[in-house]
Amino acid sequence: MRRSVAAAVAIPLAVAALGLSACGGLENDTGAEQKAEQLVSKAHTEGLVPEMTVSDAATLYGNDAPTICARLGSSYTAGIANSLDTGPTTRTPTEVVRDTVRYARIVVSVYCPDQESDLQDLVKDWDLDA
Repeated sequence: MRRSVAAAVAIPLAVAALGLSACGGLENDTGAEQKAEQLVSKAHTEGLVPEMTVSDAATLYGNDAPTICARLGSSYTAGIANSLDTGPTTRTPTEVVRDTVRYARIVVSVYCPDQESDLQDLVKDWDLDA
């Protein structure tokens, strides 16, 4: 049951994290570009979202990644879980959840590092190794 709940919450989190939810703005300033460069570099190093460009990340997240940071620690996951569908995938639910959490950690570390403990609290009971 715990795994089902984790998947039901994490899969939509992945969609939001990948910017398929409402975008944070189309800011294209130096700060946004620098953060986007950090995000893309870290994500590519981890083997995540290889198709993401710096321009994509800057457009999706702006300076502060409001699709993630502003909602973290609130009723974020419940609202997202009820409204988004990721569609079909050939990956297992555990793989999707694991990569979602990895990506979310990168986004939070770049855009709102003061909230890393909020993300950790959110996923601490999820079985990401199964």
